[in-house]
Amino acid sequence: MSLADLTPREWITVAAVVAAAVALLTTVPWQYQHSACTTKVVETRTALARSNDEMQAAEAAGQTAKCSAWRKRADILKEVAVVAGTCGPPQQTRGAARPQFDSELGFYRRLVAEQCG
Repeated sequence: MSLADLTPREWITVAAVVAAAVALLTTVPWQYQHSACTTKVVETRTALARSNDEMQAAEAAGQTAKCSAWRKRADILKEVAVVAGTCGPPQQTRGAARPQFDSELGFYRRLVAEQCG
């Protein structure tokens, strides 16, 4: 039997199966990415909160502790920028620069360069 031998009813069945397969194949990767993004967003928020605590604790310590906290903050902000670019809100262009993260990252990089040598 070839495709030319199919009846109209069989064509409808084939079309429905193909449409269902396409719908399933396009939904599964999105659901996986959505789940992975949720995990990454939670992890980066937790890291930012921990970084806030470390920077606050470093204020009472010496310059070495401050420099360490600032370096960690810069590293976390790099990861936050990646997650925001990949998992950002749909109304934002994926992969676009996020000025708020870029400017904060620049601030801590400059602070480390000027204060920590």
